[in-house]
Amino acid sequence: MEENKPLMDRINKPMLNLSNRLCETGMAVDLVDSILADWWASFFGTNPGCLGKIEKLEPIFVLRAHDPIAPEAIRCWIDAAISEPAGQVHSDIKVADAKHISIAMEKWLVANPRPADETPN
Repeated sequence: MEENKPLMDRINKPMLNLSNRLCETGMAVDLVDSILADWWASFFGTNPGCLGKIEKLEPIFVLRAHDPIAPEAIRCWIDAAISEPAGQVHSDIKVADAKHISIAMEKWLVANPRPADETPN
């Protein structure tokens, strides 16, 4: 009778489970909230998170944990963000979240090795 439950009841438990799993990876709570907001928005058609701030035709670049160089690329971004003059674009929270993501990606890569002949996409 799952289909008879209100939509919100069917979504809330999986969202809570996902939130808990993301937090268990060591990811910062603010980042977990942002990821869930983006997911929620893609499901319901609104996007309050960072993906919702992308301007029409604005180029973006996405790194996935599946890509073995992603954690190092994020650490390079962290180094650049830290070397900015104080008060510029990137907050300490955003830099800390990036560090958590790079660590979570490394853990994911260890737990999910890919065949040597498989190319990340």
